[in-house]
This record gives sequence, C-alpha cells and structure tokens, in this order.
Amino acid sequence: MCHRKRKTYNLKLHRSRLYTQKGQRGSSIVLALFIIVVMSLLAAAMMRMMATSSETIAYEVVGTRAYQAANVGLQQSLTQIFPLSADANHCDGVSTTATADGDRPLQNFANIISFNNVEGLNNCEAVNITCDDIKIDGVTYYRLESTGQCDTGSEQTSRTVAVEARSL
Repeated sequence: MCHRKRKTYNLKLHRSRLYTQKGQRGSSIVLALFIIVVMSLLAAAMMRMMATSSETIAYEVVGTRAYQAANVGLQQSLTQIFPLSADANHCDGVSTTATADGDRPLQNFANIISFNNVEGLNNCEAVNITCDDIKIDGVTYYRLESTGQCDTGSEQTSRTVAVEARSL
C-alpha cells in the first residue's frame, strides 16, 4: 500500500507541473508583447531625435553662411573707407545713399550684395550695410554694421555683424 500512495502523489505532482508550465507560457507571450511595444516606442523616439538633430545642423550651416555674407559686406565697406593707396575716407565720401540716425548721419554703402555666383554662399546676400563716423580731437572713429541673409526656400536666416575702427 505504501507503494500506491507514492504513485498517486507523484501523479499529482506531475499534473501540477503541467499546469504551471501552461500558465508560464501565457505570461511569456504577454511579456514578449510588452518588450516589443517598449522597444518600438524607444525606436520612434530615437528617430524623432535624429530628425530634429539633422534640422538643427541645417539651420546652423545656413546661419554660418549668413554670418560669412555679413563679414564680406563689412570687408568690402572697410576697403572703401581705408583704401591702400590713399588716406581714409569718411562714410559719406564712399556711400551711395544716406539716411538719418539721430543727430549723426548714417550712410548705406550698398543696398544688396548678392553672392549667387559664389560657391557655398548661394541664395545669400549682404543687406543693410551701414557706416557711422564721428571725428573727435582730429581722430575719426567708424562704426560699420552689415547684415547677411540666406534663404533656403522654406526658411530665411540672417546674422548681423558690427565692427569699429579709427583713423591713424
């Protein structure tokens, strides 16, 4: 009799193991689905971050081009004020149009300098190049300002650069 009880006990144990394994199979499917959903959400977030990063880099590049266009406008203006073979000019001596800024004249050198034929500066231009000069104790002080502007079609970026100089 001892032997029969033992077999019956083993059958119950064996049946409970089968029942436990079936329950674990169902929970593993739920766990796998949960992991797939979480990984999908992480992948979507990473793709969005990469798209935003690419857009930010594109804006930085266009901003740098606008900055360089503004610098070119300043350099051209400085070469007009300080020619190599002559004395320094006044702002009104080299400008084409003049506007008033308070009590001192503010001069515009050029309306627009376009860089469409310059590689790397396509669709960029230097706009609103201005010069202001004042003479104090025989020394002329200059303040020049230039705004570079680049257009990508959907966005327009501009940078403004200013420089101060004095005559010798």
